[in-house]
Amino acid sequence: MNLKNWLRYRVFADTTQHGEFGVVRRLLRAGFPRTVVDVGANDGFGASNSYPFIMRGWRALLIEPHPEAFKRARLLHASRPHVTCLNVACAERRDERPLFYGTDGDEGTLATLSREDNPHTRSSRTNRSVTVRVETLADLLRAHQWEADFGLLSIDTEGLDLQVLQGLDLTVWRPRVIITEDYYSNEEKFALLKRRDYVLHSHAGSNTIWVSRRPLGAHWPPRAIA
Repeated sequence: MNLKNWLRYRVFADTTQHGEFGVVRRLLRAGFPRTVVDVGANDGFGASNSYPFIMRGWRALLIEPHPEAFKRARLLHASRPHVTCLNVACAERRDERPLFYGTDGDEGTLATLSREDNPHTRSSRTNRSVTVRVETLADLLRAHQWEADFGLLSIDTEGLDLQVLQGLDLTVWRPRVIITEDYYSNEEKFALLKRRDYVLHSHAGSNTIWVSRRPLGAHWPPRAIA
């Protein structure tokens, strides 16, 4: 954690990597749902887009397939009844797949289900893997009786963000804000979000932040992007 990130954490409990918390916080309006879904939550703390909101009392669903990272997340939030941790992966359909460990091993940050061959995966993915259960995000939200109008969806799956979105019907589920990680081949993912009435609000490091033009709640999004 560099000095800038350390100061953000000490002052705001902001663990986001590129200040994503500050961007989303400025989008909040009266009636904004205090709920966050974090797909690829890792240990629930390091570079976490959900932790700052959890510390402010938001209800959270943390989804992490990496076995060691999941154990740390579950331990971290064991005393918080408003946080649910699931040891499962998300993609476009239900099955079982190999989760490839990253070069950071049991840290879990670079683990991925993606089989894409690009400069990022060649430098960060290893051949070591563990078989994990895969569910669609829609099925998980339904199983946990998640409200259709929720506040924030953060997706950080090392190249599988498109497939996660394909497993969520954005005509039914309408997160007000979506944070997605971007490396390569983002055209199809961006096209999907735009078709579902999301507008690109801003960039934060390797992430893009999208805002719904058609939220289920009234009088939103903010005037600046209407």
